[in-house]
Amino acid sequence: ECYICLHKQDANYLSRLASFFTDKPLRKSRNTIRMQSISKNWVKNLTNYGAVPAKSLILKWPNFLPESMESYFIRGFFEGDGGFCCGKKDKSYTIAITSTKEFLEELSQVIFKRLGVVSRIYYVSNLGNNTYSLRISRVQDVKLFCDWIYSDNIRLAMERKYKIYQDFLNHRFPNGKIILYGKERD
Repeated sequence: ECYICLHKQDANYLSRLASFFTDKPLRKSRNTIRMQSISKNWVKNLTNYGAVPAKSLILKWPNFLPESMESYFIRGFFEGDGGFCCGKKDKSYTIAITSTKEFLEELSQVIFKRLGVVSRIYYVSNLGNNTYSLRISRVQDVKLFCDWIYSDNIRLAMERKYKIYQDFLNHRFPNGKIILYGKERD
């Protein structure tokens, strides 16, 4: 059986996605919502493109991915296995994406090649196995990364994460100028 499971806050997103693939109702639990019983043909297509069980432990960068699709793929991956870490005290924003070391090393190279953004990769010891986190911390780099992944076709973006990006822009870049340490900069 194949299913896609998301946090309950993303029910609207999963409902939109489900409308393309199934007429079966979404299943809800305490904190999640799940789209189940996806067609065998769809599962076969996903498998052909690298979707596998326990992907978090074995994922590798898709070699077949054309450059023109990288930002879309990375946005989907970020929205599924990444997010924003928002500092309460200083209102800092950090991009964090969790995956295998091999996948994140390739991702880091793509981000640097396309945007000139330097990221760091850290071992996530409390999760064990081959679990690492890629981090982008400089405010200008967070903006470059988000501008890139949200530059086109945002109707398919996950609303909850897109809203955090919008909040980040409003907080750190009011009137197009960057705010660092409480002071406006060009």
